[in-house]
Amino acid sequence: MPLTGLKVIDLSRFLPGPQAAALLGDYGAEVTRIEHPRHGLARDRAQGVDPLSGEARDRARETDLTGRNKRWLRLAFDAEPGRSHLARLIADADVLVHDYRPRAAAALGLDADTLTASFPRLVHVAISATGATGPRAGAPGHDPVALALSGALSRSGEVPHLFGFPCADLLTAAHAAFAVMVALWRRRETGAGAALDAAMSDSALALMVSVFGRQQRTGQEPPLAFATGDNAVFSCADGGHVVATNMERGFWNRFCEVMDRPDLAEHFEDPDRGGVLAALGDVYGARDRDDWAKFAEEHDLQIAPVLTPAEAMAEPHHHARGALLRSALGTVLPGRPVRFADLPSAVAQPAQEPETLT
Repeated sequence: MPLTGLKVIDLSRFLPGPQAAALLGDYGAEVTRIEHPRHGLARDRAQGVDPLSGEARDRARETDLTGRNKRWLRLAFDAEPGRSHLARLIADADVLVHDYRPRAAAALGLDADTLTASFPRLVHVAISATGATGPRAGAPGHDPVALALSGALSRSGEVPHLFGFPCADLLTAAHAAFAVMVALWRRRETGAGAALDAAMSDSALALMVSVFGRQQRTGQEPPLAFATGDNAVFSCADGGHVVATNMERGFWNRFCEVMDRPDLAEHFEDPDRGGVLAALGDVYGARDRDDWAKFAEEHDLQIAPVLTPAEAMAEPHHHARGALLRSALGTVLPGRPVRFADLPSAVAQPAQEPETLT
């Protein structure tokens, strides 16, 4: 595995940090997840692990998907002897991930200055809502706060609303894992570690690259709806939905041709988007969702069924590519998000019962 031998300590509690460490584990890093017992007990109650036992407990534990490919320890590291034990574990590690805000991090000896002085080769990344510098430094917040500050939340609708998944959390995790690898590459030349400050509000700005570019180019905020082709979500006859992205002229023309709707072809870029989308709504509403999926495959069109989470977890394409895996107990686990041509399919180890250290 590419990252075999890389040792990672995961002290984080919320989604971005555990997912960042799990991404490194997906490629072979030796990840040790360490949590304070009081946090762990609260997590067990929240996730329904307690008061289960036996296989039922194992199944519930496995659904903690960011706990995959990790050794899991519980250690009271806010006081001795746990604090010294944690220091020994960090001394043997290459990477540390945590999500404590600056004041709490300093109290635990996890602030950037202390870690750099004590472990000069360590790459340590601190994940927070707004980062350690700037006017909003150290502000509390989770995924929606980052989306709001980046402008992304304003793009959710005419009346902004929360998304159905924590996209800023997951984007921050990917950026943090990438930055860790950049820092490790630099360490090969310098011998020095790095202090990485990963603000979720910074990562969420990546969602706005095209919007920011277009707004500066035109001087106007881009419309929420796409202006070409059939780029939208449509209801189908059976109550399901499809998304269409025939936004290039060639795909749009082919769609109009195979649908025998030459009258729509001239409306590729039409100021009356409402009228065009209404006509398309009638077209898409005439067939069931899965019929559209077959139709799109037959005619090489950009139309896809909108899958539910359960359907996505069962989707054969994801399993064939190793993007999703199944544990021995049947739990669906994430695979590697990017395939290496010369690596075998990943075999993810689901979250295991933690070992309590004293």
